[in-house]
Amino acid sequence: MNSQKEQDSKTERGQLIRYRSCTMTIWQCTRFMPVDHSHRIIMKKWLAFAGSLIFLAAGFASDLQSPKISSATEAVRMLSHPRFIVREAAMQWLWEAGDKVGPALEKAARHSDREVALRAQILLDRLALGIRPDTPPEVMHAIQDYRQGTAKDKAETLKKLLKERRSKIALRLIEFRLRNNESWIHDQVELIVPHLVLTGKLDTAESVLKKAAIKGKKASLYRGFLLATGRLPSAISELEREVANQPDLQKLSELALLYRTHGDLPKAIETARLVADRNHGILELLLTETEQFTELAQRLESRLDLSKTPDRSQLSRYGYLLSFFDEAGNSDAAEKLTKKMSQWYQDLPKSKPFISRILLANGRFDQAIEQLRRDEPMSYFNLLGQFERWDEVMNWLGIEDFNDPKLDDWFATRLEKAGQGSRKSPDEFKQVTDVCRMLARVGRKDLAARFLDRLADGLKQLPTHLWINEVLSVVGIELDLSLRDQAFDHAKLVVGKGTIKAITEALFPDDQDLAVFWWNVLRRDAPKSSLTETLDELRRMLELKWDREDVLQKIRQYAANHAAGRVADLSEDLPHLIESLRRYRWPDEAIELLRKHDQKGTYSMMLGDILASQDKWHAAAETYAKVTVAQPASALAFLLESLTAEKAGERERSIQRKQMSDLLLLEPLDRLAIGDQLIHRHWHKEAVRQWTIVIQIVNPDSGNDATYGYTLRKLYQSDISAEVPLNLRLLAWRWTLWRTMEPEMFVSNLKFYPYFVFHIRLDRAMKKLEQGEVDAAMADAQAAMSAAPSGIEVGESFVPALEKRMQQVHADRLFEQLDEVMTRICKRFPDAALYLNNLAWLYARSNRQLPKALTLAKRAVELEPESATYMDTLAEVHFRVGNRDEAIRLMQRCINIDPHQHHYQVQRLRFQQEKPPANKP
Repeated sequence: MNSQKEQDSKTERGQLIRYRSCTMTIWQCTRFMPVDHSHRIIMKKWLAFAGSLIFLAAGFASDLQSPKISSATEAVRMLSHPRFIVREAAMQWLWEAGDKVGPALEKAARHSDREVALRAQILLDRLALGIRPDTPPEVMHAIQDYRQGTAKDKAETLKKLLKERRSKIALRLIEFRLRNNESWIHDQVELIVPHLVLTGKLDTAESVLKKAAIKGKKASLYRGFLLATGRLPSAISELEREVANQPDLQKLSELALLYRTHGDLPKAIETARLVADRNHGILELLLTETEQFTELAQRLESRLDLSKTPDRSQLSRYGYLLSFFDEAGNSDAAEKLTKKMSQWYQDLPKSKPFISRILLANGRFDQAIEQLRRDEPMSYFNLLGQFERWDEVMNWLGIEDFNDPKLDDWFATRLEKAGQGSRKSPDEFKQVTDVCRMLARVGRKDLAARFLDRLADGLKQLPTHLWINEVLSVVGIELDLSLRDQAFDHAKLVVGKGTIKAITEALFPDDQDLAVFWWNVLRRDAPKSSLTETLDELRRMLELKWDREDVLQKIRQYAANHAAGRVADLSEDLPHLIESLRRYRWPDEAIELLRKHDQKGTYSMMLGDILASQDKWHAAAETYAKVTVAQPASALAFLLESLTAEKAGERERSIQRKQMSDLLLLEPLDRLAIGDQLIHRHWHKEAVRQWTIVIQIVNPDSGNDATYGYTLRKLYQSDISAEVPLNLRLLAWRWTLWRTMEPEMFVSNLKFYPYFVFHIRLDRAMKKLEQGEVDAAMADAQAAMSAAPSGIEVGESFVPALEKRMQQVHADRLFEQLDEVMTRICKRFPDAALYLNNLAWLYARSNRQLPKALTLAKRAVELEPESATYMDTLAEVHFRVGNRDEAIRLMQRCINIDPHQHHYQVQRLRFQQEKPPANKP
């Protein structure tokens, strides 16, 4: 029968070829047929000829009519028809019918007729891959490239399809390859799993992730998935059974990390010990997180040879060992190792800076300072300021005080070389700028301004392109020191010679895009204005000194220009207009502008943010929900919908959307980025949760140490530190400081070392106080003050904690000690706004000596009238002495000066709603 079918097929194919030839001839003829009126006769002949060809073609096709098909069963049966055209028609019918004929095709794929089985399988593959008769050619090509390409080609094709929002086709390709169990797909889990999640295929997602994790690939994604779905206990049980039958290094390591993610640290440590001889990193991570420093020191000491001088690459290991000795309370061993390091300092001249910093990181300040005094004078000078050693600062500069005329001589010897720029004379340039920073800190901004002005003047000898960069670097320093007027005067020298982008980046580093936008608007609206006038107007705009009505009018005019065709594309500029309206407190107008001009919903996320900022929680949730429809893989949109739905009282919806967000946020780096977005939107508690999950699921020993360390550093941001558990915050401080002892993480800015040591000791004191170890806590608090003698955080957090635990004597003693240090500094530098403000804040937050605090805070604001930080302190004092209205007014000014700082909005709300605590004597 098959031979007869083949013969019939050949005959029919011949007829089809002749038919197609005729029709093609007709098409080619009519394609060139003349249409001019003067050629009617020729046209008639052409039509007659075409008609004859049509008649001839019809003769060939008379017996080639497609059969009528009414069901899948009939179509499948026709796949074995003896006539080729019938089999083709049946195949086309089944293809157009789509997924509903799948069961019939699966049965046909097992047919004894090889052609029927082959045709059925081809159709099944087409259906599986999402290929339909109307599939665009470019998608067909993409699918073909995917099927025939390498693993890399397949991944690129998937990314391309997803980028073009052809997620259904992409998912079909993924499922097709999963069924074929292709190994490459486990290398692309971060691309594949979100789309399995979106379609509810969680079992498949878990299977893919588990295989990848056991192979040591993307294991953190697997742990994150189990955590988000609540499948962690069952996965642990399953893996326990597997390792019981067949102990395996990779599986045991993963089991230890699953225990860690689940919070079962004893079992995690027990399991990690089983593989410690081959993989000691997991055990040491767990010992660090559980603060088992004695064992950590023993394990590390066993791998080091303390009898000989190490090479530079090993020095960081000894730095860690010294930290572990200290944390374990092994003072004798720590002292011996410190002496050895002092000896190595002499034996390893090229490693001197590194050894000094290891000693600083471990709180050996006196030894380190002595070394720096001899070998790194500028580092020595900067560190003296950190420890408030002002007599030694004066001695280093060779002056009696900051009014000494010899200070001019000191600068004169360095300014000439510093004027060659930071590239050619980096040491002199840094010395001049560092001393200027010190002068500003102690209230001598007049001197700092004068010397920086002379430095900028001395740079004029440089070639133009170098001069621009150096002047703008001076501008940045002046802005850091709140010398804003002088900074803008120096920036005006560059206007017209440098790019506006470089200038705005120096002047408005946090608002560069907005600054460039308004610069262009101002230049268009007033093209005859000088560049310096435009810069002044731009400054006024960004510092919120325009009249609010003027801002609104200008933005409305901009939208009108767009409507009149004078602005080409409003959609690109819409974010800048909206941000401007928000800054100037026109949220309703911002919403109106978005709804009017963002018809495609491109900026729906921005609209949701504005609604959320107005506590319109339900409307914000609905807006974010629209984003999830348009962008189904947007974890941020799902999360924001969850957060606002919870505020709106829709708890079930909130839980469901948060889980979806967690499933789409399996990649730790994505969680890091989402955390930043949440901080920007002031969802601090949720940002902490995201970063805490990263710490739970990431194993820094597997190449994720940068992610682990960077996440920990995020957790001690001042804005969110109150939301971070003490244990995790202390781990963050420790880990960050330890990493500074690694050669590749070498930190040259010495001010960070005492700062980190201070916070480690203070948080350690807080932890011991929570555990009831008062004497040990006091010892750590005293040690913290040795790292930062004017560290007011001791008075702000630890003193109230002592009072809460009825330790008033200890609280008073610490407060008096800190008060004495701060008061002495304020008397020495009566115009130092920083110290005046800090002492006022100490008094305010500890609720003591409020009249004195008011005097200090007022003086700080007089010295720095544009400082939102100092104004915040004055507002706090006014609130505590009962001047609620004045406190609220000052907080509004803080918000105007720095609209990005959420703390000021929280303060204003607190002043409006709370009663001040009772004053202490």
